[in-house]
Amino acid sequence: MARRCLSAVVSHACAASGLVLAGCGWFVGVDFDSGHPRDGGIPDAGASCDICPDSAIPDPRPMSLAAGGFHACVLTRGGDVKCWGGYIVPAVLWPDDVPRDSLTETLLPRAMPGLTGIRSISLSEGHGCAVSGDGRVKCWGHNEYGQLASSKLSTDEPVDIPILDPVESVAVGGFHTCVLMLDHTVKCWGYGRNGALGNGAATSSTAPVEVGGLVEVTALSAGLTHTCALTTGGAVKCWGLNDHWQLGNSWMASSSIPVHVADIPESVLSLQLGDGTTCALSQNGNVFCWGDIGETDAAKTPTPVKLLGVGALVSSLADGCLVTTAGGAKCWGWNHNRELGHGTPAFFSATPVDVDGLTSGVQAVGRGDGVACALMAAGNVTCWGSSSGALGRSGHFIGNQPPMDVEGL
Repeated sequence: MARRCLSAVVSHACAASGLVLAGCGWFVGVDFDSGHPRDGGIPDAGASCDICPDSAIPDPRPMSLAAGGFHACVLTRGGDVKCWGGYIVPAVLWPDDVPRDSLTETLLPRAMPGLTGIRSISLSEGHGCAVSGDGRVKCWGHNEYGQLASSKLSTDEPVDIPILDPVESVAVGGFHTCVLMLDHTVKCWGYGRNGALGNGAATSSTAPVEVGGLVEVTALSAGLTHTCALTTGGAVKCWGLNDHWQLGNSWMASSSIPVHVADIPESVLSLQLGDGTTCALSQNGNVFCWGDIGETDAAKTPTPVKLLGVGALVSSLADGCLVTTAGGAKCWGWNHNRELGHGTPAFFSATPVDVDGLTSGVQAVGRGDGVACALMAAGNVTCWGSSSGALGRSGHFIGNQPPMDVEGL
């Protein structure tokens, strides 16, 4: 069995440190046979754990990314989080030493305070959250409805979420937040008037409440006003607002308890939710979507429909973007800010189009309201879309922009 590291994420350079510590606790895994990061988990009792000396420098290379609204963040291989953009909402730290009308330096990636040893991140319109190696959750940004699980209106610095038990992952919605617990149950907090908390009530809560009737959950995704879960048996269950049939049931009514999504033709691997839209990536590499999947109201459907025009199998999914097994990035949907990354002047595309210059070498994509970003195999991050702050570039840009590398990563 591969040995794994204790507590904090370590870099590849530390993989051969040879320093052994007996007695392991919660960890963010690194496979020391390959030197590559692994998902967090619980090591075997009595296993030995390699750790890095205190003087080791965390690996700064991006490992994953997330985008939401007009901001984006990367999680580095060293477990740090760097974010940029977001000056329209306080979802990204705005340094005290930079005036708010001086955007040049604030548009570049900056380390989020208090976020070290992080294993996953999630962003939405106005807030973000991170899960640390020991399963703790920290969130920042807007808090109008208690989505930060506190009474503060908003905060630029990540705050601890009062959950006693460690969590597996976090999914951030528009005004609510949900976590997947290690026992495969789900808890949510924040805005709940449309049933977004899934606890059978239609009220908001600053305290985490358990979603009713969910067991053996393996994956979780949150959209603007709804949330869906994937179970070990392959079932997909959704709850929250259903004004576009995004819950996947046959009646257009919101639900404060999870409802089963029927008629998904293939076994589901992962889920991705947006504003009124739900998509599932199948184990066969196909994408099925339901809800608001077209340009007009006539295209709304509660029935999962296969995404056509992909032209390749899909390896990963974002909100309106995907990565093919060949490493190409494609996007579809609305294009008001050129977030499709394609030269087409059309405001909407029902089928995925190639992102200019990104037909290979893409590892992951993330998409917000006005911007999309891609993590490349070479380690760089490139973004495209609105010039309003989330491109991660110094200088001022006029109009919507094609893909360009983020500076300072």
